[in-house]
Amino acid sequence: MKKTLLALAVATVSTSALAAGNIYDDGTTSFNIKGEIDTYLSSAETTSTAAGVATKTSSDPDIDLWAKIQVDVKHKLSDSVTAFGSFEIENGNGFDSWSGVLGADDQAMKTDDLYVGFGIGENFGIAMGEIGDFGDSLDAITIDNTNEGIGYMDDFAKSLESAGHAVSAKYTTGGLKLIADTYLTSNEDEDMGYGVSAQYAFNEMFTLGATYQDQGNRGSEIMGVAARMSIANFGAAVNYVLEDKLSGTEYNVVSAALDYKIDKARIYTSFGLADGDSDEEITYFTVGADYAVSSNISAFVEYSDAENKTDSDNKEEGNGAVAGFYYTF
Repeated sequence: MKKTLLALAVATVSTSALAAGNIYDDGTTSFNIKGEIDTYLSSAETTSTAAGVATKTSSDPDIDLWAKIQVDVKHKLSDSVTAFGSFEIENGNGFDSWSGVLGADDQAMKTDDLYVGFGIGENFGIAMGEIGDFGDSLDAITIDNTNEGIGYMDDFAKSLESAGHAVSAKYTTGGLKLIADTYLTSNEDEDMGYGVSAQYAFNEMFTLGATYQDQGNRGSEIMGVAARMSIANFGAAVNYVLEDKLSGTEYNVVSAALDYKIDKARIYTSFGLADGDSDEEITYFTVGADYAVSSNISAFVEYSDAENKTDSDNKEEGNGAVAGFYYTF
């Protein structure tokens, strides 16, 4: 597939006039392709304890890959209205984030992050489909700074998957970003979900965000706030999240993420604590480092550990290490 796309690009456009990934642009219509190949070496161990009896599962070190090609198109309808669309074609063979390679391999190609929309003026846009890459109301309080590690909003909070049935409206002006999204369903027994968020960058150093999302009987009710700070080579973020799960359990969550850059290298950590009803508790952390080998290749190594405990006799524990690199093109 890559050779076919390359041949098409060479045959139809002059590369001297276009940026990398820009296949066609005549001022009214643009067609862009970009992609990514991720390679992982990982190992993980999980322990499930029920009624005081522990069951351990582990994986030997293994190599896994994940890849995607992303297509982005735009068409200018007038001086103030632009139509746009995007989708990804991706596959992978088994790597499951910090849990390692415990999942089954599935190399079937699939389309992901498919959406279409319209931009009106310079500040407003609306998209339909799988709208996560366009604008998700949970983004304002998601602070995970790792590569494949753990963050509460990424790995524990109930995220309502749009699955191609959502609508998102986004307004940006200056340092302000407002998002309102709606998650539809054809099932009359399922509620429509909706969310709103606001994020404001006071300057290049400090940003505040807030989110409210109600997923009805399809998931959780989530509200939270987040603060982000960046000074020179140091970055820090904290959030407070209140999640009321469909099961009736309510979690109060405090999370933090820290990183420090040294030339092309970065060291980072993400950690958090979630207190639930009836003494339920989630704790997690990730520590890692990455390095920019070139403008389109980065390498990383990290270790993660997490525990989801109901009481001393009933808990889930997991830890894993992963090293890898991302190649973007």
